[in-house]
Amino acid sequence: PGDAESNGRFAMVLHAASKYELGEVFYRRAIEQDASFRWIYYLSQLQTLSGQKEAAIASLQKALALDPRYVAARLKLGRLLIDTGKPADAL
Repeated sequence: PGDAESNGRFAMVLHAASKYELGEVFYRRAIEQDASFRWIYYLSQLQTLSGQKEAAIASLQKALALDPRYVAARLKLGRLLIDTGKPADAL
């Protein structure tokens, strides 16, 4: 329970198995222990798949604040902003 890597990897397994609610719990545990780009980005992907677009936008913005160079995350954020009716924010 006290290891970000273990929590994050378990969250990835749950994510892959479409256990989104429980996966989110474990991603959040990983983020509490290691608020790195990786765990926040993965959380945003899970949130997108589970239909939590606003939460995914917030997570992607946090992840990109840590590493603004990651092009895939920037593209995903832009797509989510367009999908939620905020195309001006996608620029």
